[in-house]
Amino acid sequence: MMLVIDVCDEKMHSAEFSSPVANMVKKFGDAKIVHYLELKHEDIDNSSGVIICGTALKDDNYLDNLDKFEWLLYYDKKVLGICAGMQLISLVFGGKKIGPELEIGKTEVFFKNTPFNMRESEYVYSLHKTAVSCPPSFKPYGESKKCIQMIGHDKKRIWGVMFHPEVMNEKIIEKFCGM
Repeated sequence: MMLVIDVCDEKMHSAEFSSPVANMVKKFGDAKIVHYLELKHEDIDNSSGVIICGTALKDDNYLDNLDKFEWLLYYDKKVLGICAGMQLISLVFGGKKIGPELEIGKTEVFFKNTPFNMRESEYVYSLHKTAVSCPPSFKPYGESKKCIQMIGHDKKRIWGVMFHPEVMNEKIIEKFCGM
């Protein structure tokens, strides 16, 4: 069962950000959406992997709750962080918040040697106001003109994307589910 973690403070935002990801995951197996404040150890233990979803621009309370994501340091299954999820991954692993760095809409990203078979240059859908640095033990796989757009851990199966593959580039979620 793939665990889809919702970081939205408003239910309406969950329908926009977490539900589409869960629906894509369901094409490959079971998916369970859990809000990060309601996350239990058994949810994490019983998962085959985790996707931490994004949220609305003004919805950034998750940044005040990094302790709720410290389990990422010890989790040994695959993880994909989408936008807010990438921010959380970076910060938990020692990266820094950079911003404000606003990107909204179709954004060109330049990729290099990604595990998701991205072309050298592809357009993605961005919706973020905060960027993050690439933390130690990670390497950057993609950058726009404004910020790092994709990171991956050197040894663990943990990746983050600042853009929203549930809007454009669904192949990333599909590839992640198949890993």
